[in-house]
Amino acid sequence: MPLCAFQTKEKPTVTWVDNRFITQYLADAPDDAVKAYLYGLMQCQTGEGAQDWHQFAKALSMDVDRLKRAFSHWEEAGLCRVEAGEEPRIYYLPVKRRQKVNADDYPLRAFNQEIAALFAPQSLTPGDLRRIYDWMDVFGIAQNAIPLLIQYGRQRMKGAAGRTVTAQLNYIDKIARSWAEDGVLSVRKAEGWIKKQEISQAGIHQLMRAMGMHRSPTQAEWELFSGWLSMGFTVDGMIRALERLTGSYSPTFKRLGEVLSQLAAQGLFSEGEIKRDSRQAERTLSGAGAMMAALGVGNPSPTAGQRDAYQEFLNRGYSHEMILLAAEAARKEGRNTPAALRTVLERWSREGADSLQKAEEAEARYLEHLALAREILERMGLGRRPNPGEVMEISLQREEQGLETELLYLAAEQAQGAKYPWRLYLKILDGWQKAGIRTARAAREAGEKRNEPAQSSRKNSAIKFEQRVYDEGDLEDYFKKL
Repeated sequence: MPLCAFQTKEKPTVTWVDNRFITQYLADAPDDAVKAYLYGLMQCQTGEGAQDWHQFAKALSMDVDRLKRAFSHWEEAGLCRVEAGEEPRIYYLPVKRRQKVNADDYPLRAFNQEIAALFAPQSLTPGDLRRIYDWMDVFGIAQNAIPLLIQYGRQRMKGAAGRTVTAQLNYIDKIARSWAEDGVLSVRKAEGWIKKQEISQAGIHQLMRAMGMHRSPTQAEWELFSGWLSMGFTVDGMIRALERLTGSYSPTFKRLGEVLSQLAAQGLFSEGEIKRDSRQAERTLSGAGAMMAALGVGNPSPTAGQRDAYQEFLNRGYSHEMILLAAEAARKEGRNTPAALRTVLERWSREGADSLQKAEEAEARYLEHLALAREILERMGLGRRPNPGEVMEISLQREEQGLETELLYLAAEQAQGAKYPWRLYLKILDGWQKAGIRTARAAREAGEKRNEPAQSSRKNSAIKFEQRVYDEGDLEDYFKKL
């Protein structure tokens, strides 16, 4: 215990700070380092306070790693000595006049001089140089790449010339860490990385000007832009994609990202690819509008589904003119949807109609069969419109099976009043065909014979024919096979 002491029971309320600390060390010290030094100085003068790293860090609202880095700063500056162990101790040393770095203090004299020149007229401390050496020793960055790292970092840092060396090194340290993570360790890779960053920087400003943004990009915008470049988009491609932000008074990176994701799914990345697709989209929009107009939709504004349907028809080999002809045919049948149009096109395809003339001929035959189907349903007592399957069945009966029209009428009349007239109609015709009956006259004669008294026990196969029962599912499958 010293011979002399203050005669007071009150705890000291003042912490004395050496003026040399304030004038020579405070200006370029990190905030954490200043907080740690002053709190520790108070402990030195009062003999009270936190007794381990965790309590000390908690008192300053920082974590232990930050606290240790803070004292490493002062240890490098020669203001304290840190002793590790189970009971760590930090010994404060007298504040001495701060010395400028002498390039001869480190073995790489020419390198040190080159680095010192980059920061001139500011001076480097031994701790500053040790930190720069860490980029080589810890991160593995080549010595000849360090000047590129420092130059790039100081150029990117706003107001670097007016900032302290420590602040500049803190900023550059983040870039050094990213280089280490990305494997940018050689001067060749460093030059390529910097060139890419310069192109990216020019590109994002070009994009933002096209979006009406005359400011610096945010970190989030940088990350989005870099991601788009990584996906394969060119800057010109991104600008071309802005045309697709319809209804957007103020374009945003978020909305542009949604458009670019859609383009990426289609494999469109360059300006030329997107431009060609835009022209195709315009043609599709115009064609879909004409298609909907031909279907009888007033003032059509095609939906995405209608545009997709039109493009599907084109992809399947149908010409624009044939699509419009099919749309008109569907409209005449009282149907005005792309699904109805698809039915017409598929019907023509089954008949091999691969030109407008053949399509017109196929449609004429269909209308003839449609009129016949209506007449047959009326004779059955059904007052509804025939469905496509019924029209197709009647077409097959006339064209392929060779049944007389009057025979079809006769079968329809005989089916009238049944619970399921169409099923009975098909059943009657099936029996007649098996009996070799193709005309109404033959059917009537067979009916008359069936009504005559039996002359023998011999059964007439033309009358006692095997009957077949159809249901809706059977007929639908039958049509598909045909």
